[in-house]
Amino acid sequence: MKTILKVLPILLVLLLASNNARSQFFVEKKKTTHFQIRGGMNLTNVSAWKNDHGFKSGKVIIGYNGGVITDIMLGNSDVYLQTGLTFTTKGAKVKKLSLATDNVEAKMQAMYVQLPVYFTYKFHFPGDTHFGFAMGPYVAYGVAGKTTYTSFTDAKETKIDTFGDKGLWNRPDVGLGIELQVELPKFVFVVGSDTGLTKAWKREELRDNLKIRNNSVYFTIGYKL
Repeated sequence: MKTILKVLPILLVLLLASNNARSQFFVEKKKTTHFQIRGGMNLTNVSAWKNDHGFKSGKVIIGYNGGVITDIMLGNSDVYLQTGLTFTTKGAKVKKLSLATDNVEAKMQAMYVQLPVYFTYKFHFPGDTHFGFAMGPYVAYGVAGKTTYTSFTDAKETKIDTFGDKGLWNRPDVGLGIELQVELPKFVFVVGSDTGLTKAWKREELRDNLKIRNNSVYFTIGYKL
């Protein structure tokens, strides 16, 4: 009996410690992955990285973005992997574009499904507030969009599918992204930028030897689920 009385307090301490450790483990486990619903506004344009005929860039157009992001802690650290699927618009206005058939003014909107793979470092502040710096590649695929050409010859306006057979745009787009994030307990505020690394336009549709890439700046608000 005396032995049991001596051992009982030790068992109680071990049991409490075990429960506490288990609780902390499950709390930490729940915090390692978060989901965010995001939506916001894009400012998009195109620019040339090979340019034989004076084309530098178009004019900015306004678009939108939205989707779901998964925020995954990598180990027990301040580094996170952020990925998911977003729907985002890109495009530009170009005053003078030399197509294979005509010189035109063009307004182009391209809609993509985009997969980012960003690595984020978070600085932690009191009140469950974080400041994050994210960077990494993205892969996108064009799914829809409208392009309007206005001919310099007769002012005739033509509307076509941006990614169709007669469209100027290639569907795949691969590039690099960077984001600055302010994260509150339930909301995330993001300022980001995408730079394409692949040819956004089909060379065979152009009279000039241009290699065009996508560029965009975006402002997004996320809600943490």
